[in-house]
Parts: sequence; C-alpha cells; structure tokens
Amino acid sequence: MTDAHYIKLLEAKYTNKHTLNSYLSRIKTLKLKLGGPELHNILIDPDTYYPMLQKQYPSLTTRKNLLTPILALYREDDTLSRDHAPAYERWKKLHDDLTKLQEAKIRRSEPEDKQVEKYTSYEEITAKYEELKRRGYHNIVTGK
Repeated sequence: MTDAHYIKLLEAKYTNKHTLNSYLSRIKTLKLKLGGPELHNILIDPDTYYPMLQKQYPSLTTRKNLLTPILALYREDDTLSRDHAPAYERWKKLHDDLTKLQEAKIRRSEPEDKQVEKYTSYEEITAKYEELKRRGYHNIVTGK
C-alpha cells in the first residue's frame, strides 16, 4: 500500500479537521524521524521502528501520541488489520504500556523532563520579586 492510500483512509474517516491534521502531522513526523520509510513499512514492523522512536523521543507522551495514528490506521484498514494482526497487537501493546507508564508517573506525581527543566522554585520567585522591588519596578507597576 502507498502512503496516499493511508492518507485517503484517514481523510474519509476523520472529518474533524483538527483530528485529521493532527494525525497527518504525526505521520509526517514519524516518517521524517525514522528516515523516510514508506508508511506501510512502519505499520507492519513495530520491532524495527519503535526502538528508533524511543531513541528519538524519550518523552512517554510524545511517543504515545505518535502511535495513535498508527492504531487509527489499523482500525480503518480491514486488510491491514487482517493481514498484519501480530504487528497491530504489538503496536497496541506498546501504546497500552505507555499509557500505564504515564498513569503510574502521574500517581507518583513525577514531573516530565520538560517540566523539571522549566521548574522555578518558590525561593527563585521570591528572590526575583525582591530584586524587582528593590529596583522600584513593583512601585511602578502597582502605583504604590
């Protein structure tokens, strides 16, 4: 199957432009980050392509989001899901595992790496406030 076949399937099923554009964007990203293989090759070979995704994307959320259009294509293409059922089951298990890991992380209140990088402590906020207050910025803004 060609990429155009899969794109047409998504366009026929997902009339919500936001959902469709999201799936198409994710597929484009998948292909680009995996070196440009045919979409069909990605769909039928999770054991080759998923490890590549893991290296490219350490974030659980990002990986899970990239697997979503793969599962959608399996749902929409009866021939694909029939002829490549083991690959579908593998992609589904990977997606489910990512969901479980995400939920466990949330239950433990573990921040994502991006959140840790951008974290500002209360002490840093207080210090900045005091610095601005000394420079007179606080008085200008509040009129005091």
